Amino acid sequence: MSSTVVGGVMLCLLGCVLGAHVAMVAGSLSRPQVYDLLRLHNRLRSDVSPTPCQQLRPLVWSLELAQVAQRYASSCNWEHNPRRSTQATKFARVGENLAYSTATRDSVLDLVQAWYDEIDDYTLSTNQCHARPCGHFTQIVWNTTTHVGCGMHVCPTSSTKHLTLNPRQYPQVLILVCNYGPAGNWAGRAPYSACSGSGRLLHAITPALIHTYVALLVLRAAFQ
Repeated sequence: MSSTVVGGVMLCLLGCVLGAHVAMVAGSLSRPQVYDLLRLHNRLRSDVSPTPCQQLRPLVWSLELAQVAQRYASSCNWEHNPRRSTQATKFARVGENLAYSTATRDSVLDLVQAWYDEIDDYTLSTNQCHARPCGHFTQIVWNTTTHVGCGMHVCPTSSTKHLTLNPRQYPQVLILVCNYGPAGNWAGRAPYSACSGSGRLLHAITPALIHTYVALLVLRAAFQ
């Protein structure tokens, strides 16, 4: 299991629309946290650089993925869930990002931001990580991933499986689990394709922009 430390947060590597049942998802996540987690994921996807040829679609919150993530976070296991793809029936393969923080006051948004900040160690043109693993970042911006669901739990360090921390020094840890469907991080594939100037310009010509341009031409002709 690969791991790294980012800003005091331990990360474990493996490689916008809310549903009507958000209130049922929460578990240890509040409703505002659910909204904020989804909003952050989608803002990061929309801001990614280099610019994708095709804009990354906003993720949808999945009740099923969130339930699987919450149950696993509540099990206090610092290891990836090997059964997540069978526990979530709507996706053939489910991706997973894990993080924990010994400062349990930390926002779960800080943990997601730490995943995304692995962008500094990733080069899209070569599809390679550098100084540290970057699979959390690539999963967040994977172009074919459409859904996300997360769960968190504050666990006693002494009873958290596969975690080697001194419980006297760190009596509790906050564990965040986010599941993604369909999974990203397929071997040999980049998370998305980037376009240079003309590609980005063509992509920017949306149907709404075309309709606006036609309307302006009609208006101009009317005054000539």
